[in-house]
Amino acid sequence: VSQARSRLDDQATVSNEDGLSHLEDCEDGAYDFILMHAVIEHLEKEYVEQLLNTARRKLTDDGVISILTGNLANPLSNSIMFGDFDHKFGYTPAGLSTLLENHDYEIAAVSGFEHAKYSGTVRYFAGQAMEAVPRLILRLGYVMLRLRRPATLAPLMFVVATPVVTE
Repeated sequence: VSQARSRLDDQATVSNEDGLSHLEDCEDGAYDFILMHAVIEHLEKEYVEQLLNTARRKLTDDGVISILTGNLANPLSNSIMFGDFDHKFGYTPAGLSTLLENHDYEIAAVSGFEHAKYSGTVRYFAGQAMEAVPRLILRLGYVMLRLRRPATLAPLMFVVATPVVTE
């Protein structure tokens, strides 16, 4: 919270409170954007469903929700998911997309990214190679097994969605 406040200055309101309680106290349509960065994997399924339903009501009609979490479609991401004792549940691109669609969101984008940052030329190229080889093996595995390849195979993913507007 202190890092966010120092980096954002007056550009945003930063608070440290229960997300669902905070959203329930706000007016419907109060938010243009809701970001859940490394949040939902720490929550029980029922709570996630409540949070998504409440967030949808609190978004404007053209609002956006962005959820970042580990990607269990990449078996190497298990160290992200299971390396932390307080993780409750993991998601794949299809699973998270379906969850959002079932709670009246329309998927705008599904994308992935690597979480490692490498400084120095040698470390950078070594890191890129270490990430490229498992990705290639995963792609080949999906082709050889004739499985539908996930939207992203990166160890981390984010899904961007908008609320379905009913007239």
